[in-house]
Amino acid sequence: MPFKEVAAGMKGVGRTVFKGTTVEEFGVEIVATMENILPKRNLILARLSGGPLRDTGILEGMSGSPIYIDGRLIGAVAYSWGFAKEPICGVTPIEEMLAILERGVDPPSGTAKTSSLPSRTGEPAPVSLLAWPDRMIEFLRRRQEHGLFGRDDRRDVSSSALEAMRPTLVFSGFVPRVAREWFPVFEAMALRPVMAGSPSGSTAGPAAEATDAPLAAGSAFGVSLVRGDLDITAIGTVTYVAGEKVLGFGHPFLSMGATALPMTKAYVYGYLPSLSSSFKLASPTDEIGAITQDRFPGVAGRKGAAVKMVPIRVEMKHADGTSRSYRFDVAPDPLLTPGLLNLSLLSLLSSEEKDVGEISVRVREGSRIRISEDLDVKLDNLFSGEESPLYTAGTVAYMVYLILNNEERPTQIEGVNLLLDYQDERRSARVEKIWLERYVAAPGETVPVHVTLRPFRGRSFTVDLPLKIPAEAPEGKSLLQVGDSLTLSRMEAASGAPFFVPRSLRHLVWLLNHIRSNQKIYATLLRPDNGAFIAGERLPSLPPSISTVLLPARSDTDGTTRVRFRALAEADLETQQVVRGYQKAILEIRR
Repeated sequence: MPFKEVAAGMKGVGRTVFKGTTVEEFGVEIVATMENILPKRNLILARLSGGPLRDTGILEGMSGSPIYIDGRLIGAVAYSWGFAKEPICGVTPIEEMLAILERGVDPPSGTAKTSSLPSRTGEPAPVSLLAWPDRMIEFLRRRQEHGLFGRDDRRDVSSSALEAMRPTLVFSGFVPRVAREWFPVFEAMALRPVMAGSPSGSTAGPAAEATDAPLAAGSAFGVSLVRGDLDITAIGTVTYVAGEKVLGFGHPFLSMGATALPMTKAYVYGYLPSLSSSFKLASPTDEIGAITQDRFPGVAGRKGAAVKMVPIRVEMKHADGTSRSYRFDVAPDPLLTPGLLNLSLLSLLSSEEKDVGEISVRVREGSRIRISEDLDVKLDNLFSGEESPLYTAGTVAYMVYLILNNEERPTQIEGVNLLLDYQDERRSARVEKIWLERYVAAPGETVPVHVTLRPFRGRSFTVDLPLKIPAEAPEGKSLLQVGDSLTLSRMEAASGAPFFVPRSLRHLVWLLNHIRSNQKIYATLLRPDNGAFIAGERLPSLPPSISTVLLPARSDTDGTTRVRFRALAEADLETQQVVRGYQKAILEIRR
């Protein structure tokens, strides 16, 4: 029934699931029709009755519930008011929802084979933030606080404004403390996050009931963001089914436009009355297709369509030799994937042992972010201290963000494989001092650098770090720096080291593969330089007259960077602790 035929006073029925998988009817009376509430958008006001609605009011999770007058579909339950005293809702007219199908419900080109949508990108982010873990985490949190999309349209349930009903966003397998830290993020995205488990998989249990139930108008269904051992799925109601085509929600999910997200059946455990806004408690069951359109009037998709998610595989090994493996997949999207990966990894690390106290997490050799055969990012690092889970999860998520939002071209993540060692203790050591047997060396000579380390609550010991002087090294005094990965990387970034600015995706991957590791001691030999890095080319040792012309007193935006030091040599030595500290000496090179 078109919007223009709907009139106040008409009565009909609606369909939804209040418990289990059985679609039940409830009463509907049209209160009013409102034209042009938004440009070319109309709305129907309806009073609902029957079932539990008198006690609960409109239930979050009912969005998409179809409304019929004289057997004709007029639209879907989609809008409500916070703290409403009566079950009055806004209904999205069905012709506006049917218009979504005209855009097509096949997955966007390539999404069945690739693992991200190329039309979306996030704000640029520097590689150098990996040397400042706190700033890196702050960047991820800013993305988190803006709903992962740069949006800040937080819903105010105390206001009198008509709001889109929030789908129930069900978290399964997550540590409650970690998940709840993210609840405000999803609430800002007009979702209702709740903790729940998965339905029982027995032959007579809820999962089997949901499998046997057909998907029809009024059925509960889900749209998944994470699936597997960890699961995040938004639960709503199906409005319309025509063959393989499915319409639901009656309002946008995440306003993503053309998308590709798994569509599932769902089982409703029941409903929870609330003074502010009651909601259904439900869980996803079988994956049955894909949601391919996420538009203002609702979501649409196709049964049987496949979506390639980003596979995440984690093996966690403990000090006693036992291990546990986790398998889950994350939504394929340049903005969603990093945030959901960060949340999921942090929850896994928090679930293993404890949330506070001394912890060490080793990302073992063999861990990698898979992009393609020749562009994989190999991970090998050690984190120690109370913030270890945060920095471990954040570092992997930030690298994924850099890859997916690189400035050269759209990129897909084929998978993330992590081999983690988890220990319930601090493993750290500080560089106390360094010394050389002699402070004069010849080009081509190998100089043993003696480094004294003091472990946390342990006795000092000395290691030898051999540093080979290049045969082409010029004569003169050079600065020898010995220290940890973060300190040396920060000093290089602050001095304008050009290699922190990737010129292409391949260069970005090279940078990520050469990020210094926390468990290594590094020695670098530097020589003062008056060079420049201009438009991708390095100009070393410029005469003062030329450098004055090329290098302005202040930083600019034309790609010109002053290079104050030039690296002659670098060496590293792996330890079993996170190394911290910095020492320096002067080494003279004579031929």
